[in-house]
Amino acid sequence: MKAKVLEPLAERAEELGDVLGDDHDLAMLRRELAGDPERFGGPDVVESILRRIDRRRERLQRRAVSLGRRIFRRAPKDFVERLHACWKTWG
Repeated sequence: MKAKVLEPLAERAEELGDVLGDDHDLAMLRRELAGDPERFGGPDVVESILRRIDRRRERLQRRAVSLGRRIFRRAPKDFVERLHACWKTWG
């Protein structure tokens, strides 16, 4: 019973972690590129890459918000109570 309840939640949480990790990696890459454009092919090249990074990050952030809403759609108290009930059933 609890596996059916918790497994989708765990999968969404793992996907959210992956999406947020990808967004963070792109943010760090963007910072490096913007910080020294000459090192990476010059301002024109870097600006083109930054635009692509920004578009990808926007998509990732929209996905993260969507996943977060699905994971935390209940009030925090209800969310904790649901997890607690699953834990008690399991134990």
